[in-house]
Amino acid sequence: MRQFRSPPVAHTAQHPADTLNGYVRLYNHQIPQKALGHIAPIQALKNWQQQCPKRFKKRVYNLAGLET
Repeated sequence: MRQFRSPPVAHTAQHPADTLNGYVRLYNHQIPQKALGHIAPIQALKNWQQQCPKRFKKRVYNLAGLET
């Protein structure tokens, strides 16, 4: 009989939040989106800020690369 690995269990309430935050960071900063002209959402936001700076109160910035 073939055994399957079960998904990791959250040992604390913080673990799911950390996983979700990591996914959001990856999605927004690393993965290009077709609807945005094949650039990452953060880059699209930075481009928009350059075109319409009065719409932004804070500077948009990239986070460091992927966490290991």
